[in-house]
This record gives sequence, structure tokens and C-alpha cells, in this order.
Amino acid sequence: MENRDHSVNFSSSRRRLVGHKKQVTCVCSNGIILFSGSADKTVRVWDAVRMKNPYAQRCIIVDSQNAVSSVACSASNPNQILVTAGIELFEFDTRMDNHVLIKHPLWRARPVGAKTSNNADPSIAPDLENEINSVRINPATNSIVLADDAGNITFIDAKQDKDRTSQIYTLKRHHESIVMRAEFRKRRRNELLSCGLDSRMIRWDILKRKPLEVYNLAEILSDKSVQYVNPPWICDISEHDDGRMVAAALQNGDVCVIDTSTSQRASGNKNRKKSSTLYESSTSKTVVHSYLGGAEYRGAVSSVKFVSNDIVSGGAGKSGTLCIWKYEASTDKFSDKPVCRINLGKTVHEFCTLLPNQVSPLFFALNSKDISVLNLHE
Repeated sequence: MENRDHSVNFSSSRRRLVGHKKQVTCVCSNGIILFSGSADKTVRVWDAVRMKNPYAQRCIIVDSQNAVSSVACSASNPNQILVTAGIELFEFDTRMDNHVLIKHPLWRARPVGAKTSNNADPSIAPDLENEINSVRINPATNSIVLADDAGNITFIDAKQDKDRTSQIYTLKRHHESIVMRAEFRKRRRNELLSCGLDSRMIRWDILKRKPLEVYNLAEILSDKSVQYVNPPWICDISEHDDGRMVAAALQNGDVCVIDTSTSQRASGNKNRKKSSTLYESSTSKTVVHSYLGGAEYRGAVSSVKFVSNDIVSGGAGKSGTLCIWKYEASTDKFSDKPVCRINLGKTVHEFCTLLPNQVSPLFFALNSKDISVLNLHE
């Protein structure tokens, strides 16, 4: 048992799931099955409900020269899994043999004189300058969104025909650095949220293929007089079920909660500040719902999730700190300090829950060959 509690009596128990030959890089769950990706170029399939033994039910070999970087699944189609490795996206049906959804690079640096930059000839730049960082599925439409190192967000419309490769388009580039995550919004099926190492979170209109709102946290937090040493680069985001709050995991070791409803009400304001290429929120004094510091992360916050109304975050430092921030509905505020803090002992790459509103168990992809399963008891 471990106890790193500050104000609530939490206890925890841990176990390991073993089988990967190299470090686990990513995890996801559809409520029944747990999928894990690894640097050993495989995806393991686990029974996330019974957990009778610590070994995987199935091992899927990903035909790539690169480590698996992201996995995604959907409760609406529990047999489908999407996997990214390097610049390639794969789709697997756990009932059938695997097949490659996309073989070619999605984006390359634009050559001098070229008029377009999308789907450029891969022979122009054979390196991994547009390595994919995340893949997500829209459970309502089965559409797919990718985020890559080149600062692009690529959308795949799965509704029109079976040949999905003909339905790929890249949203006009508005991030100035690596895009770490792109997520479908929960209550607005035609919108996306993206975040990156340019300190920006962007709200997108999928149909119009353009940004609706840009949240530049470097400017917003400066206006709020928040003290930070490192730039507030955004490593991960998570949207609350009501669509109002979005938690942003920051490189400086803190979590910033944005109130998107405030900026949406002001989105028609003619006095919004216009940068050289896009519109940025002028509501910096009101869009920050909460700024959660004091977790004492020795490194970035690498992964964050809304679990019910609370926020769970994992750190990328050597201690791999897990923190839980309690939400009080009566005051519409989060706890000033984490009510639970547990040192996992290794860097957290990503974590997931079995069910969206259930904090236990938690599955962690740590800097290890094993998956760490944490059960919390309050």
C-alpha cells in the first residue's frame, strides 16, 4: 500500500501487466478491452475487466520500423483499433487480420516553389519531420484526427466511402510548433480541440476547416500574473463532459483549466485581437477557470484526464507523480492542492481509465516494459 494523501484518506494498490519487450508508450481502453502500444512495435490486447492474469490475450505486430506512438479505440466499435508509428497510421480489427489504412506520409515540408504542402511526395524528405503524436476516433461519426510534429492536424472523414485515403485533408496550419494532441469535442460533433508546444490551444470548426478560437496561454497566463519559469507549452488536454472546461497539461509542471464557454460567448466580439494569421481570445482575464499549481512536478505534466468532475494528472519527471484535484460544485472551484499525490517511480507517458467517470483502476504507460495498474480507495 502507498499513501501520498494531503487531505483525504486515499490508499492505493498496484499490480503489473507484463509482456512487452520494450517500454510502453501509450494506452487506451473502451471499457472492456485495454490496448497498449510499445517501442517493441507491438500492440497488446488485455481483458481490462477480469484481469485474471497479468498476461495479454493477444499480441498485434505493427509492420513499421518505428515505435508505436499512439493507440485509439472507441466504445461504439470495440473491435476497431487505430495505431500510429512514425509517419504511418494503421487500422486493425481484432477479429481479423490487420491492414494498413495509410501507407504514405500525411505531410511533408513544402519545397521551394511548391503551391501545396499536403500529401507531398514522400521522396522529397524521407525523415520523420511529421511523425504522428496522437490519433483519436469520433465515436459518433467514426471519423479520425491526427496530430503531428510538423504542426499539422489531419482529418479523415470516414462517412463517405470505403476508400478512406481519398477523404483525407489537413487543416490549415495555425500551430507554430509540434502539435501534441487533437481531440474531438464531446458535445460539439463538428468541432476539434488541439494543443501544442507553441503554448496554444485551438478550437476548430471541422466543416469550415478553420479555427474558431485560439487560446495563447503564454499571453493569457501573463495577463493573469501567473508566475512560471518554463514556457507553458501544452502537452495534453482533456475536456469535461459538459463541454465547458478544458484541462491543459503544461510543460512547466502545472495544470491550467480553461472555461471555453466564456470565450464562445465573446467569439462574436469585434474587438478581438487579431494576430498576423489568426484570431486570439481577448478574454484572457476570464477564460482561465483555475490554475492548478503546487503539485511539485519535477518536469512536465505529460497526461491529464477529467474523471467525473475531478482532474487526474500524471507527471513526466523521474518520480512520475500522480495527482488528483477535487472539484467542489458549490464553489465551482478545484482544490488548491492535490487531495492525492502518489509517486509512481517512473515517467508517465500516458494513462487511461477503464470507464470515463471511474477513477479506479488507472492504467499507466510508464517508462517501463510493464503496464502499471493502480487501484485507489478513498
